[in-house]
Amino acid sequence: DNGNGTKTDTQTGLMWLKSPKQGALTWTDAMSYADKLEFAGFTDWRLPTADELKVFSEVQDKNGTTAPYPWKWYNSHGFQKVEEANYWTSTPESYDDNMVKMYDLKFGGERTTVKSAKDACAWAVRKP
Repeated sequence: DNGNGTKTDTQTGLMWLKSPKQGALTWTDAMSYADKLEFAGFTDWRLPTADELKVFSEVQDKNGTTAPYPWKWYNSHGFQKVEEANYWTSTPESYDDNMVKMYDLKFGGERTTVKSAKDACAWAVRKP
């Protein structure tokens, strides 16, 4: 906990907001939100890549077992208001420019959907 509404992931070095933006957005709105975000004295926020969100989302319990419900794990480990929902990434799908990857924090796993769908939440990240 950085004491300013953010947490730094020791595995990747990325700084995450402790509380993701609430509610489903389109991908364009999520990208705009992260791009315009000014928080904790920083203005270089962005959406995570699919790989960054996957690594961050595959949390493990004290026995080294992947947590079955990532959103519950986050809410009990210093993060706040993490929804049991999909979260947008900045990674477009390679086979279609209108598709983008998102990550399911309810059960885990990568998903793909159209950018125009109001299907996922936004969780901003930055590289210190």
